[in-house]
Amino acid sequence: MCFMLASQAGELPRPAGAVMVDSVFMALGTIVMVWCYMLLPRPSRKLVAVTAEHLLKDIEQMSRRPSIANERWNSMAGRQLLTLA
Repeated sequence: MCFMLASQAGELPRPAGAVMVDSVFMALGTIVMVWCYMLLPRPSRKLVAVTAEHLLKDIEQMSRRPSIANERWNSMAGRQLLTLA
């Protein structure tokens, strides 16, 4: 959001009402994201441990055989990292 505000530095001045409307919608968007984060279930500790173990195993394999690194890493690591998020 700060980027969006900073990118408007060269814009013409806007009426206070328009600024307030934009501010309210930015705040509402933030609140919705916080609610989603709070309401969505967290991954279990076991799932996090298994995912971290898989990532470490993949990294070790890729360091030994760099030829498979791009193919395997691109197909799996993104999903595994999202699991940890």
